[in-house]
Amino acid sequence: MVDQNFLGFRVGSLISFADGVYLITSETDIRPIGSAEIFLALGYHFKDVVPVNEEDLGIYKRGRIFLMGAAHPDGTLFKDRSDGTLYLIEGNARRPIENGPYRNFLMATTDPIAVDAASNEMLAHCTAVSGLLPRALDCTVSLESLQSSVGPDYEIALSSHDTDIDIGTLTLAFETRLDQGNMTTLLAKIKQRILARFGLTTP
Repeated sequence: MVDQNFLGFRVGSLISFADGVYLITSETDIRPIGSAEIFLALGYHFKDVVPVNEEDLGIYKRGRIFLMGAAHPDGTLFKDRSDGTLYLIEGNARRPIENGPYRNFLMATTDPIAVDAASNEMLAHCTAVSGLLPRALDCTVSLESLQSSVGPDYEIALSSHDTDIDIGTLTLAFETRLDQGNMTTLLAKIKQRILARFGLTTP
């Protein structure tokens, strides 16, 4: 007798249909990824995307669009490039995957996202001073010390030892310095993304 229940795909898998690429976020839900730029910025690889038919897609409920800065869902596979540790996201926490059949299965079907655990400890700081507007504080900090970190996400923390601050509005602006080093980096990223888009590797 044929089982009438669909098995579906592993949570964390990437699938594609005519209208885009989807991320399976639970046993019953998928979310479309907003663009190729977002797909690559999240660290995913096009070669891991599995084409599916309308019937496969129909067993899932479609959720909101995955945008830049969204947290990676359960089932996402990471690999620490400093020591090779493999992590799987479960319940919004990282779980190390030891050597064994399940690790071998994951590595055979998914190219893990490269991360650097040490980058979580990198810091850049500045001291806020009075700005041009009344009751406004400005602060400028270079992110050069964080250039080796992986991913586009930053965490901002405010601290004050002797002054109470009541924040009404917080505005951030990122600027890229126009120099030869940044131009070379930009061209290298464009090349890498073009190669990744067509399933090629950087020579």
